[in-house]
Amino acid sequence: MKNKFLAILGVILLLGFTSCTKWIDPEINKDPDAVTEAPMPLLLSSVEVNLGYVLGGFDVAGITSMWMQQIKGTDRQARAIDGYNLTQTDVNNLWNDIYTGPMMDLKDIKTQAEELGHDNFYGVAEVLEALTLGTMTGLFGDLPYSDALNGYPPQYDSEQDIYTTIQNLLDDAISKLDPNGVQIDNDLVFGNDISMWIKLAYTLKARYALRISNVQAPNWNDIISWVDNGLQPGEAFAVPFGVNATENNPLYQYLTQRSGYSEDNATFQGFLAETTSGRWGAGNSDPRYGILYYGDDVVQGPFTKKDSPIYLVTGVEGQFIKAEAYYRSGDEPNARTILVGAVSAAMAMLDLNPDMTAYTAYVNGLTGNALLEEIITQKWAANFLNAENWADYRRTGFPTLTPTSGSELPHRYPYPTDEVSYNPNTPDYGTIFNPLWFEGVK
Repeated sequence: MKNKFLAILGVILLLGFTSCTKWIDPEINKDPDAVTEAPMPLLLSSVEVNLGYVLGGFDVAGITSMWMQQIKGTDRQARAIDGYNLTQTDVNNLWNDIYTGPMMDLKDIKTQAEELGHDNFYGVAEVLEALTLGTMTGLFGDLPYSDALNGYPPQYDSEQDIYTTIQNLLDDAISKLDPNGVQIDNDLVFGNDISMWIKLAYTLKARYALRISNVQAPNWNDIISWVDNGLQPGEAFAVPFGVNATENNPLYQYLTQRSGYSEDNATFQGFLAETTSGRWGAGNSDPRYGILYYGDDVVQGPFTKKDSPIYLVTGVEGQFIKAEAYYRSGDEPNARTILVGAVSAAMAMLDLNPDMTAYTAYVNGLTGNALLEEIITQKWAANFLNAENWADYRRTGFPTLTPTSGSELPHRYPYPTDEVSYNPNTPDYGTIFNPLWFEGVK
């Protein structure tokens, strides 16, 4: 696995991060003798590693986790962004890396898969495309998609249309993916297990239907069913990383290469250390206190070791989605039961097995908005360093946070400098405090 991983990273350096500074005609400057199309297995592993690096690195996981007060920026760029000073230049690399890397590679996989009649590769590409679009629209809102990657300044799809596209991609993927069909190869995450890709598709359907539930009311029973068919506790879309320098977890790299930039956040650590709520019994702090932490001394932490995987989607997240779905449908008893199970599963991810008696009693005393707050707050703790926490906050207002600057937290990323400069169709986003469409009315 390590040798394979190193080889893949080498190819990514050549193919995956060749960011351009503007939309260009793809026919210009083509070398007729050059190899222009990588095989699908190589493209698949490249996409997986790229998504782990980009979505699990500072530009996405780091920034959103600062704003969600799980970590704190203490110096230079990180300190400025922690105080909500995120500029167009700050997101240039993120935008370019996604469009010239995973988005282009996924388009190539789909083209090849369609030519070969390879439904499983096509379906896997659709699932990854849905995950990529879901993450990016949650950051920026409107995106180039239908008209993107054609070589000319593209039009933007509305945020609402992007979410429709995501569900269509996932539905088509589920219809195509077949564990008994022609198998895929070089899948670093699920080891070519198509049944796991089907589960991931269902979990993503639930995630993105819940995300837009303020503006498009879902069928809550559908969401519960999708969770039941999706990733289960102990299962995850987790991109692997290794102990060799070229294999390291991106947040580990950030911590070690930018010493002093970031550290633990007092808000998150205060939540874990709190002993008077009664959640874990009188005088007891959260069992995760001292385990979930971040900073220059955190190189042995569970999510930021050299070889820690990047968890982009987990079965534990699905259980919190299910708990909220029960709550929203008016079934608080089931919501409480599923919440306790979700918290227990989150502990198990960290090899913890605490006595749940006190916590169960605490949850059984919650109702109404207090129960919803506990669901979202515990999801925030379980989804440590995951950008989906910011989406949950913007649609629910939980967990309860005090802005580090001004009177509100940011609602969006700005469009990058390159996009504003070279694409005349780029929308006027206002400021990073302008809400996105999915947020609706809390």
